[in-house]
Amino acid sequence: MIHAYQKYVSIGIPFLLPDGPSNWTKRVIGVPGDIIEGRIENGVPEIYRNGVKLQEHAYINPNPLILVRRTTGFINFDNLGPINIPDFIKHKTSYYKYTYVPNKSFDMQPYYKLEFKEVVRNENGNPILDYPYTPTYDQDICIDQFGPFKIPENKYWLMGDNRKGSWDSRFWGFCDKSEIQGKVNFIIYSIDSQEPFLLFDIIKHPIKFWSKIRFNRFFKIVK
Repeated sequence: MIHAYQKYVSIGIPFLLPDGPSNWTKRVIGVPGDIIEGRIENGVPEIYRNGVKLQEHAYINPNPLILVRRTTGFINFDNLGPINIPDFIKHKTSYYKYTYVPNKSFDMQPYYKLEFKEVVRNENGNPILDYPYTPTYDQDICIDQFGPFKIPENKYWLMGDNRKGSWDSRFWGFCDKSEIQGKVNFIIYSIDSQEPFLLFDIIKHPIKFWSKIRFNRFFKIVK
């Protein structure tokens, strides 16, 4: 019997998790019955499926991630006292890891438009970068070392292509078949915005907003 997602191995799928965003897309690395193992070889994380090393370099993000601090919303609730304000318009500062191409300036980045003031720096004043093909740790535990284990029936092992910034099966284990919504075929549109509503970004950045639209990713086929 061929599992429903067997042909989707190494293909992105949208899915839901109770504690996650409304919709995620990860790559299927293993399907029911597969033996999955994560190893560190010569300092590089490698994935083995059924004893065979996966050649993942074709789809894993080859660029480092840069740590940035961004504020969304409109109103600084702390300065207004006990006033009830909808959460989506409150000022909220969050940290993100974005793909960074080192040989390009912040304002010429191809994936995310960065501002100098947004970039989080270390004690030496240098941007904090997380380089690809290096082990990832969670509370001093290397999450890239796991298994080998056999994937149970109706379970799947999912991992993100942006491996250094992906919250995936390495953290939360198997994904149940019932949480999978289907297969991703193409990207409808892509915009570099963290605002809860795009209108907020247009109002706050009426000129810069249009440079955040990634027209080259509209209707792009997902491989």
